[in-house]
Amino acid sequence: MLNKNFREHEKEVWTRLSEEIGGRFNHEEKGEGRFDTVKAKVGPWTITLDLHADASYAHEDIHTRLRAPYINPDGFRFNVFKASMWDDVSAVFGGQDVEVGDSSFDDHFRIRGSDEDKVKDLFDDPRLRELLLQEPEAHLYVRDSGVWWESEFPDGVDEIVLEVGGAIADLGKLERLYSIFAASLHGLCRIGSAYEKEPDS
Repeated sequence: MLNKNFREHEKEVWTRLSEEIGGRFNHEEKGEGRFDTVKAKVGPWTITLDLHADASYAHEDIHTRLRAPYINPDGFRFNVFKASMWDDVSAVFGGQDVEVGDSSFDDHFRIRGSDEDKVKDLFDDPRLRELLLQEPEAHLYVRDSGVWWESEFPDGVDEIVLEVGGAIADLGKLERLYSIFAASLHGLCRIGSAYEKEPDS
């Protein structure tokens, strides 16, 4: 549970971020819960910044999350996460690692994807790699929007997600996460794995 002082600070910082990126801050309270979001545009895409809680038996893990639905014409998906002691376990579920040829990046992050050549093309962008290395705990991935959005979006629409652990109320960090997200969406468009238009709802 986030305390009131942090929530007020978060509201102030997220409002400033929304002003900087031309977005809109929304505050909503439901019962004892509070739901703050920032919605903004990256090119034609609508992105949402929010807090996401994963409940476990012992506690609740809070993540700061950016996400956006987009048209995925070729079904390309990828998963980028910090290298850890759990790599051997996750390899069972996620396939083989893909190295992009940048030793500092390959040493820190693990990448798995549905198309090795597309992974390399996407992360051939030095700016995207540099931005991710500035946020070493970042988890960037594509998931099937049909699982999460049910009938809101048609077939061929997926969702790109960027998550970091904790509730983030640092403006500089939020700006970097936004930049990573924007670079990723534009990168998907560059390699032909996204259309530069918003999905029809």
